[in-house]
Amino acid sequence: MKELLYISVTACFEISDAEMYGGPGSRGYTEIRLDGFGIEGIEQKIHESYAEKQAQNVADMMKVPREKVRMISKEEYDLCTKESDYNHEEWSGEEL
Repeated sequence: MKELLYISVTACFEISDAEMYGGPGSRGYTEIRLDGFGIEGIEQKIHESYAEKQAQNVADMMKVPREKVRMISKEEYDLCTKESDYNHEEWSGEEL
């Protein structure tokens, strides 16, 4: 049977001190999305360590220590990024 319900998961982050956003004292924002997996597979894709793994992936990509990456709400992300589109990057997270 074909899946009729698909789910997307978005994790939003604030990154401090990354060269990509201006170096020490700077803040940048990014989001990682897992899109379009069926409801039957959700438990296999999303588990307790998902957010921590994605935060570590962001830290690695931005070449900053993990403690410089803070998970934030979608509302905070939207508020911090709505004024300009050039100060953040967006990419899809890897499937777990």
